Amino acid sequence: MKIAMLGAQEIEGQAVAKAFKHAKCTLTLLVEDISQAKQQLGQGFVYKHCDTSSLSLLKNALLGVDSVYISLKCVDESSAQQLVNRLKNIVAACQFCNVKTIGLLSHSLVSDENASLFYEVAAIYECEQHVINSGLNYFIFCPAPFMECLPQYVHERQLYHYIKSEKVIAWLALKDFAQAVVKTYQHGAIEKARFILQGDSQYSLQQAIYIYAQEVYRGVKFESIEVFLSWLRVSFSADKALLHGAKQARFLGQAKAVVDDKSEQGHWLLPNPKTQLKTWCHSQILVKRQDQTALSA
Repeated sequence: MKIAMLGAQEIEGQAVAKAFKHAKCTLTLLVEDISQAKQQLGQGFVYKHCDTSSLSLLKNALLGVDSVYISLKCVDESSAQQLVNRLKNIVAACQFCNVKTIGLLSHSLVSDENASLFYEVAAIYECEQHVINSGLNYFIFCPAPFMECLPQYVHERQLYHYIKSEKVIAWLALKDFAQAVVKTYQHGAIEKARFILQGDSQYSLQQAIYIYAQEVYRGVKFESIEVFLSWLRVSFSADKALLHGAKQARFLGQAKAVVDDKSEQGHWLLPNPKTQLKTWCHSQILVKRQDQTALSA
């Protein structure tokens, strides 16, 4: 099975690309800048130039491909609309090239009802509908929030809180999610499925931020920044990703639980046992040490 992947340079995409590689799948990464992608992901991948805004380039890139996996993101309202347009092009190219299956990264809280709360969710919901109505086989992966998003709420010994909410989140490690994606593609008999993927670490956003800070930066005293001041500071930041993260946190507190009898709980796709939050935090300590060693070498 020949798989083409779009969005491999995002943090979520990198994890899935490495999982496909580890499983020895025949994978091609479709990227706009091959040299930049190689710097991020390294050797061992097949790279092919592709611009998702160009339908002709997409058609050329997808010739002979059996399956596609899409891991695209947005950081503001304008890029949210671009995301939808790019997805439409990908679907059209897949139809033209007789691609058998499209896989899409979504979110466990994506629904018609929640779409009005956050531009990213509205865009992803629209993308889901295009994939579902494409006439092709599809896998839609709807993970709970990833543990990997937690570092964005910790800045210079300060913990930023963008909403007061005790809503419990089933935190999922990106490594576990990536394994579930690969297992789905390797299964061979799954058709038109939308999987809800959740971890076993049940904490509110505020609790998870605190655990991350205490486990990764042991002995460091942190100041908790109240909601008003957190928003005040991020509003004056030129960092679009930081502001997007704040809006994402607000959405997590406001979103309504999704009740959808058409979706399947994908626990059987995830590793057993699943990665616990504290275990993941300890792995981040090792990553930071390795980064420091590389910089000093």
